[in-house]
Amino acid sequence: MSLIKCPKCQNVVSDRATKCPHCRTTLKIAVHSYCEECGAELAPDDKTCQVCGFPVYNNIVPRKSSGGWKTVLLSCILSVILSLLTSIFAIFLFINGVVKNNGGESFLKSIGIDSSIITWDLNSEKKSKDKDDAKPKAPEKTEFFMGEIAEYNGVQLSISDFYISGGNEWASPPDGYVFLYLNMSATNNSEKEILISSLSSFEAYCDDHKIDNGLDASIAGSADGKQELDGYIAPGKKMDGYIGLVVPSNWGKIELYYKDNVWLESNFKFTINHKQE
Repeated sequence: MSLIKCPKCQNVVSDRATKCPHCRTTLKIAVHSYCEECGAELAPDDKTCQVCGFPVYNNIVPRKSSGGWKTVLLSCILSVILSLLTSIFAIFLFINGVVKNNGGESFLKSIGIDSSIITWDLNSEKKSKDKDDAKPKAPEKTEFFMGEIAEYNGVQLSISDFYISGGNEWASPPDGYVFLYLNMSATNNSEKEILISSLSSFEAYCDDHKIDNGLDASIAGSADGKQELDGYIAPGKKMDGYIGLVVPSNWGKIELYYKDNVWLESNFKFTINHKQE
């Protein structure tokens, strides 16, 4: 870019300006030629570039961006850095192989270098997988019946029996329904305190229809002096209580699912058939 004089007011303006900022005269943008090789500006009658000697073929080309050599230099620097990183990684792999295969840990230790800093355990992925495999898993058996003990993640649960009630003066079931109380026992064999909730730890179904833990059943059970299966259990301790449900009087099968986390799927279930009464 260069400066020219406005043909009307003679003030200096840019040769790229389309209008004079002083007198508002419309200007014709000058067309410039540049050397295809070095980007230097060419005179109209130049046959060769006055800077690099490159022949001119009267073709107008855009000016090469200034600082082209800087781009080349930056590319060279990046190439060198990449080569150095590749070499360092190759040396690292070589040392790792030598140390692992030839017992070099003792040598490194003798000169005060921790071998774990420069060696890479190729079995780390397998160890990580083994660690994941060690996490608590749901029991292979997922269905239990009365008298059986189900265990998950250090927590044992069992249903000893059940009984049916028509309620009392404090609460009674709707017509055609009864209160069903499942007598349960919970044992905490883990190393931390756990919470058992009759509302959030269990999900009940009666003859394949979902049912909610009955509030009226809880009221009637509490009035009779019975304890629900609710509360914290310290490590190594037990708790007994009941789960109260409101079910049709002609119910056939109850499925009670247990889950140690309200947001996760159930871990196992208890099945109670009416014929067990």
